[in-house]
Amino acid sequence: MSKLNSAPSFADGFNWQSNLWRIKTSPKLKFFLWKAAVGALSVGSTLIARGLDTDGRCIRCGAPEDVLHVLLNCPFAQKVWNLARAHNKPNPATCGNQKLFLSAMKQMVTLPPTGVVLTPLYPWIVWFLWKARNLLLFENKTISPEDSLHKAIVEAKAWQGAHEPPPDQDLPTGNLDLWTLPISGSLIACFSDASWSADSCRCGVGWIFKSADNAVMFQDSEAHGFIPSALAAEALAVKLALISARAADFLSLVCFSDCQELVLLLSSDGNQNSMSPLRH
Repeated sequence: MSKLNSAPSFADGFNWQSNLWRIKTSPKLKFFLWKAAVGALSVGSTLIARGLDTDGRCIRCGAPEDVLHVLLNCPFAQKVWNLARAHNKPNPATCGNQKLFLSAMKQMVTLPPTGVVLTPLYPWIVWFLWKARNLLLFENKTISPEDSLHKAIVEAKAWQGAHEPPPDQDLPTGNLDLWTLPISGSLIACFSDASWSADSCRCGVGWIFKSADNAVMFQDSEAHGFIPSALAAEALAVKLALISARAADFLSLVCFSDCQELVLLLSSDGNQNSMSPLRH
């Protein structure tokens, strides 16, 4: 009996710690994801299994309603997932059960333009899919896929903002509203950013070009695998931004990055082994 009790949490191939409990998100959402993974949500199939008198069908499309249907397979859910600016989103064809779904979501990389970088977005997506389902079922109120995703992003940003590490020093606040781009004339400002997952060694990178009057000229984003570090991801963002600038014939460019380590490294012509493939 003691051997059974000491078995690792991933004895069945599913690691509860990395796939759920160590996720940087709200405890409320971790509990919700756990309920989804163990089939404890009150969906149609669960209610039928409990002997309740219900047809167990999705109120939106009429298909049999289980956890995967509400959070992934329903046409409404698919529209929300398709709208999300991310790479490696869960594929219904490979998510045969809730644990596979949770593992697949863990591989998702949210792209920088969403503004969600310190917390994964997918827990908020499935949470608001569930809330949208309950709103329709119990209050007969509908919400669009666009609004569902927007609410997920807003709440993720709010949680992220409340859990950001404190800054190293107090910043002056008097003239922040008066800040303007430190460029003029024909110069173009290039801002790049990256988000990196240590678990999957994948990253999402994005960049945006602005004119001296702060008008957006072009922006883009990509996802990449086999990236060894957060620094390498930031360097890749700069590299791809420069390639994009050259293709667009942006010749007078000023680059901005929020990665101080990268700025110092490039300014000193330094080198790191993890970045060497990105320097050519």
